[in-house]
Amino acid sequence: MDKRHLLKGFSLLAVFAITGCGGKSTTFTPDPDVEISYVDPSQVKKEAGCFHTLDQLGYINSSYNTAQMFAEGTEEMSNPTGNDILFTKEDGLLLQVSRFEDFHEDPDTPYLDTRLFDIKDHKKATIKNLLSDTTYYWRTFNVKDTDSTPSETGSFKTCSHLPRFIDIEDISTSKYVTNVRDMGGYESTLPGYTKVKQGLIYRSGRMSGSTNAPREENEPFKKPVSDTGKPSYLMNDAGYNTLIKTLGMKGEIDLRSNVCKDNNDGGAYYVENGNRAKYTDVIPGITCIDPGIVAERAALLQDLDAQGLDSGWAQVKQVFEFYAKPEFYPNFIHCYIGTDRTGCMCYLLECLLGMKDEDMYRDYLWSNFGLINGSRNLDAIKTYERVLKGYGKETMAENCVAMLKSDKVGISDEQIKTIRDTLLEKAQ
Repeated sequence: MDKRHLLKGFSLLAVFAITGCGGKSTTFTPDPDVEISYVDPSQVKKEAGCFHTLDQLGYINSSYNTAQMFAEGTEEMSNPTGNDILFTKEDGLLLQVSRFEDFHEDPDTPYLDTRLFDIKDHKKATIKNLLSDTTYYWRTFNVKDTDSTPSETGSFKTCSHLPRFIDIEDISTSKYVTNVRDMGGYESTLPGYTKVKQGLIYRSGRMSGSTNAPREENEPFKKPVSDTGKPSYLMNDAGYNTLIKTLGMKGEIDLRSNVCKDNNDGGAYYVENGNRAKYTDVIPGITCIDPGIVAERAALLQDLDAQGLDSGWAQVKQVFEFYAKPEFYPNFIHCYIGTDRTGCMCYLLECLLGMKDEDMYRDYLWSNFGLINGSRNLDAIKTYERVLKGYGKETMAENCVAMLKSDKVGISDEQIKTIRDTLLEKAQ
């Protein structure tokens, strides 16, 4: 395969079958207005500080409409590789990594600062879930020597590529926790702002049991709360520590139905031996809301606008009222696989934050790298785009504001400003 393929001039109705990396055959419909530029992952040179896989880098260096040439949503490909730190010290190493050369902690963001690692492999350590485009400092201690002084300080800089994929350690090698990424780092076109902050807003697939009972029947590793007294988590203890301590997570928006409620009428259910048993899916230490948006892919906004599902607009209001509360950041939003319902809400938020169209398209299509049971194209996003453009404003950000402030939703100017001020870096 050539290093780069340029396919031009195809109509919207043309459908291609292209063999990409690993001999996969992918069928997709290209955008007629966008040149298709494909970079073979085997030809990508991975730069220092990069935590993306070669397939992820291939897509990063290709046009946004080639996602399905790299990933088809049928296997877990969204995990980061991490950053390697090499040492020459003796046994008993404790590694300290920080954004600050003096290794202090910022009281406002302690979860982003100093981290300690007990080194198992004394030749190197692989550190995951670091911020993009950020300089980190590191030093080591010999924990077997009580009088140990720290080593000389080393440093490295992570690459600027987005998105910042997150690894939440899982109870299974099959990676049930999938499609996890930071929505920050992208440029904002809004006056007075520069880009979306990293480390505050995440999107993902589920991290606990689902309301989809037939699927749950095929996942025997989970037990109902009545048997174990514990929630049905898909992450293990290390994953929980990553969520709470490394990412500092404080809020969760679960777009499935009634999974945050701890009462007899709500909650997710697991079916075992024909009996329906209740889960409690609230993650300790995290405030959870569950708007319960139940809609098929590519139809949510269309359904809300054209089919009169008025209750859906109340759910949109609940999501954005949550985003307008700084005390619930960092937070993450998800449904079952973090793609369709989640993709719709994320698209609205990204419009509000003034992200570029191509970045919003690409963010949606990155879900193809998760285990989402099938690929996605831009049909859903184009539907949402058409609905928002119906408000007749000049930009997608202005259209989104008009939608949120409409009588259907009822978000205030103050709440919109709070969301933007919380999530966007201000121009100097």
